[in-house]
Amino acid sequence: MTGLLAAFGLSSRLDNRIYDLVARAWTPPEVTDVAIVTIDEPSLFELGRFPWSRRLHARLIDQLAEAGAAGVAFDIIFTEPDWEDLAGDQVFADSVASFGRVVMPVFSDVRISGQPPEEIRPLPRLIDAGVGLGHVELVVDEDGIVRRVRRFSGLPPARHPYFGSALLDRAVGADAFEVENDPLYERSVLLDDEWAFIPYSARNRFDHMTFADVVQGRISPERLRGKLVLVGATASGLGSTFSTPLSDNGVPMPGIVLHAHMLHALSHDIIWRELQRPVAVAALVLFAAGLATLILRSRKRFFVALAGLGALLAFSAACLQLFGIWIPPGAAMISTIAALIGWSIIVRQVERAAVRAERERAAVTLRAIADAVITVGADGRVDYLNPTAAMLTGWSNDAACGRLLVEIIRLRCENDEPINLGDSELDRQRVRARLRSRDGTMHEILVSRGQIFDERGLPSGHVIVLHDITEQEEARRLFEGSEIRRRQLERELQHAGRLSAVGQVSASIAHEVNQPLTALTTYASVARRLVTRDDPASQARLLEAVRKMVQQAERAALVIRRLRRFFEKDREEVGLHDLTEVVDEALELALIGANGLDIHVKVDLDRKVPPVPFDRIQIQQVIVNLVRNAVEAVAGCNPREIEIASRLRGGDVEVRVADTGSGISPEIAAILFEPFNSSKPGGMGLGLSISRSIIEAHGGELRARPGEQGGAVFTFNLPLQVKVDA
Repeated sequence: MTGLLAAFGLSSRLDNRIYDLVARAWTPPEVTDVAIVTIDEPSLFELGRFPWSRRLHARLIDQLAEAGAAGVAFDIIFTEPDWEDLAGDQVFADSVASFGRVVMPVFSDVRISGQPPEEIRPLPRLIDAGVGLGHVELVVDEDGIVRRVRRFSGLPPARHPYFGSALLDRAVGADAFEVENDPLYERSVLLDDEWAFIPYSARNRFDHMTFADVVQGRISPERLRGKLVLVGATASGLGSTFSTPLSDNGVPMPGIVLHAHMLHALSHDIIWRELQRPVAVAALVLFAAGLATLILRSRKRFFVALAGLGALLAFSAACLQLFGIWIPPGAAMISTIAALIGWSIIVRQVERAAVRAERERAAVTLRAIADAVITVGADGRVDYLNPTAAMLTGWSNDAACGRLLVEIIRLRCENDEPINLGDSELDRQRVRARLRSRDGTMHEILVSRGQIFDERGLPSGHVIVLHDITEQEEARRLFEGSEIRRRQLERELQHAGRLSAVGQVSASIAHEVNQPLTALTTYASVARRLVTRDDPASQARLLEAVRKMVQQAERAALVIRRLRRFFEKDREEVGLHDLTEVVDEALELALIGANGLDIHVKVDLDRKVPPVPFDRIQIQQVIVNLVRNAVEAVAGCNPREIEIASRLRGGDVEVRVADTGSGISPEIAAILFEPFNSSKPGGMGLGLSISRSIIEAHGGELRARPGEQGGAVFTFNLPLQVKVDA
């Protein structure tokens, strides 16, 4: 398609419009070498009716020669003698011969009735005087706009150069003007040698001066020195005018100004030419094929086509303005747009077929899906119920279709508030709800909603998905009930373990409490005797006895408080606690009654350990169990040493309880943490099992190993950050 459009010029109108835009945007060199002498209304008013005497034209040439002009070209026809002043023709010819750098137009006159054309030339006298000849044949395109000139024209065997090129040759040949070469004479295999574009520019500002001002010497020679001067008519009805790309609002351009644009470009070695038609066709076909391939492979076809066309326009404009080569992009643009439209139509048809097939597959899927699915139109009426939805709601598909959705399903949330199925919140997440089916059965469900779009991407309805979780909810409630019961039994077991641990040292506890009570009784008796005495010494002893009574009471109260906290039940709270404080308090409880055993207890706690998240009572129970086991292990050994230490280990804190007892035999090590296994007389075998359960519930691990110097080492770790299940 691109080749046909380009080969037969079917896109010429579009190419011409694009060329006009590019030409108007062109920034040419500054105009310093071309001047225009106009035969305008003021000159006619001052010098009289045209044509004027040839003596005036001779005087014009003389003035230009005196001012140092580089050359002059007349866009005026001098084909007949001045019958009123034949001597004036000779004066004119003498001025032409004297100046030498004068060019006049020549053109072909097409005869009627099949007669051969005739070449119209200036007077033979002027030709004999050495006037240069150049054609002024302009090419009018089909839209009536002049954009090109012929490089050479004339009847064979004569081939005359373009009017402005002839003037440039005369000026350069006489060393009156400098230019490297005339680009109109250059030939190229790739470029069109017949035509050349006129490099119009809206930014050109030519120096205009009237014929009368120049002839009368009112123009400064500086304005003419070194200039290529064009002389032509601009007066209304006298000179020719043409439509050009710069003709705003339909105002035509005088022919002499048109030639000035071309001459200015030639004087700067600038020429715009078009690629040879076969070369242009091949280049455009390759570009269109490449762009079409990109469009077909891309998902964003419109943007690819837009970018490709923009690149083509930019490339054509750059080639014209930078290299003087015009590559008409219209054929490729039309082909690309046509290909895009055609391919879009094909893709749309394919997509519609795919949508129909997808809908058929979706219908099959909906019938087989385990969830209840209801499709609703934009009017809120039911379009389809899959079999699962029919079973869940109690409505058949035939009975439900066409009814409003609110007639089929009525949902309520957990607080018995109705759920609006038009709420956009359902598009983002599944909502728990209760559904009453047609027969009154209640179902617990998860409901969600999705938007349905039509082929144009506009909303056309919704799809409602109901996931029945009635059985799962019943199972969850049963599990939660059993889990609550399990935790209750576990707390009772832990409480029993604490009671057992303390029961084993009950005699020692009674001793610990009895000591301060006995002392308190003694101090009270002393105080009773001293209270009746008034002397200062007795009063001082009385105050000291009261102070010691308070001290012993606080000592007994401290023991009781620690025991009460240790015995607390149904208090399960995980919070941030100071591990050092908890260890110290546990040691006080665990070492009750051990004062007479001569046990050396070494405490090495890392004070840099930050607050740790755990259940205070449970961790205290673990430490008490481990320390009490260590006390019993070293009771019959020598030396009797117990060490409790804490250290940071990565993201955990590690607590170690070591003793110098008899150690752990391999038989005991295998069943050490199993419940109801104990090597102590009367022991229940629950202490270590409960301790391990507590530590694992906190995300840690309880371990046992033989000590390096004998005895046993128990260690457990607690994470510094624990995720607690809700």
